[in-house]
Amino acid sequence: MPIFNEFLRRNSMAPNTKRVCVVGAGAAGLCAVKECLHQGLQPVGYEMDDDLGGVWRRAEEGEPVLKPMMYDNLVTNTTKWTMSYSDFPPLPQDTPIYTRKTLLAYYERYADHFNLRQYIVFNTRIMKIKRAPSYERTGQWLVHIALVDREGNPVEGQNMQTELFDCVIVCNGYFRSPRYPTNLPGRDTFPGFQEHSITYRNNE
Repeated sequence: MPIFNEFLRRNSMAPNTKRVCVVGAGAAGLCAVKECLHQGLQPVGYEMDDDLGGVWRRAEEGEPVLKPMMYDNLVTNTTKWTMSYSDFPPLPQDTPIYTRKTLLAYYERYADHFNLRQYIVFNTRIMKIKRAPSYERTGQWLVHIALVDREGNPVEGQNMQTELFDCVIVCNGYFRSPRYPTNLPGRDTFPGFQEHSITYRNNE
């Protein structure tokens, strides 16, 4: 796919530099990309959404629920000092705790300060990761990727592409897919409204 070939051309490094696949561009994925660069590695981050931030980039009105909603008044349950990266200062002194929006802004500042966006391919889904045929000798991995639409489905007419990596760092998080209780007595007969927190926006 031309988009990937151009991406790799722009970010090519020394031939012997190990290539690292970073799955996800949320809180963990961003610092993984940054640390790879610090260690002299060549990271390629893949993010299924159209921008960074992971669960903190909430689906807005009218958008498909590809990412969790994150309700309007959400605040973190820890201080900004424990939510911040060790190599990047937290938000200003008058921001004692992080809300959904301020934490997302912090991750955006972090990515822009260290120029991380250029190493991330957005709207791209990891379809499969498996050991390369040479794994026993090289430890390498085959990563199958595909361009996706706003619903997270592979773009029609675009073939899946396979990339070879020396390492894979999985930072996809675990809050994206809602889970429902499978055996909750009375759920089938409850007459009221039932909603998962992933779609809760506010008390309206």
